[in-house]
Amino acid sequence: MTKREQKFIKMYANLPLGTRNEICAVAFGVPYTFKDLYKLSLNENYASELIFKEALEKMERLDILPKT
Repeated sequence: MTKREQKFIKMYANLPLGTRNEICAVAFGVPYTFKDLYKLSLNENYASELIFKEALEKMERLDILPKT
């Protein structure tokens, strides 16, 4: 697990339950909520990893996720 992924998991654990359903990133033209990205982080297939990585990069650019 990368540092970026660890930061996301830590941030997700501290989010209020209502916030987890808010859209936080758009990857490949599809909007994803915090909850969606958390579920993707648990999957271990190529597509999930690719989407998760892209979304985390965008979240860093928007300062939603602290930069590594």
